Amino acid sequence: MLSVVVEDKVRRIHGVNVQGLECFGVSNSVRPDIVTYLLRVSHEVADLFRVVDVKNHPHIKALRSFMWRVKLDPTKTRPSPEALLRRALRKGFIPTITPLVDIGNAVSLKSLVPVSVIDADKVEKPLILRYSLRGERFMDFRGNEVRLKGHEVVLADSAHRLFHLLPYRDGFHGRIGEGTTHTAFLAYGVNGIPEAAVRHVTEEIRGLVMRFFPEASCKEMTVHV
Repeated sequence: MLSVVVEDKVRRIHGVNVQGLECFGVSNSVRPDIVTYLLRVSHEVADLFRVVDVKNHPHIKALRSFMWRVKLDPTKTRPSPEALLRRALRKGFIPTITPLVDIGNAVSLKSLVPVSVIDADKVEKPLILRYSLRGERFMDFRGNEVRLKGHEVVLADSAHRLFHLLPYRDGFHGRIGEGTTHTAFLAYGVNGIPEAAVRHVTEEIRGLVMRFFPEASCKEMTVHV
């Protein structure tokens, strides 16, 4: 079973909280029904917002405030839920990536809570939500690399590999592949996003996984604070 340790300083200063779901027996093969679901969610959410209102949503405001506090500029790099929402408003849809990532993106778009999706077989237990180390390198899922400055918040494993840069980018090391069958979905909150909202995200993901993969099983990840 996977578990997540939340560094005390990160939780105390920024109110960072995480809920995780570990799922077994899923598949990352092409699924037109999941693409259709993602498109429907995109249309539904796009009908609820205007572009000028995006930054005033409480979750977006909370994520932007968090980014300023950890010295990231949210006007240059958007929190991932905001980026998804703006794409849906601009294009009318968000792009499909893979079935498992699409599930995470659909729920993130609906809830405006950051979600990361990682291949759980690539994790050296436990996962740790902590401050970055100065000079640490983060490689995103596309292979682009940045050198961190020690004030960012990252999801790492015990082998010091980085899986997520909060609140906007999944890492290369946990990238979902064609053969992924064991997946971890993680939802993140900060000051201004209630823990109940974060927990609801993982509950919704569980429902979608069981809907699209009836033979799968999911377990809630233990969070140590």
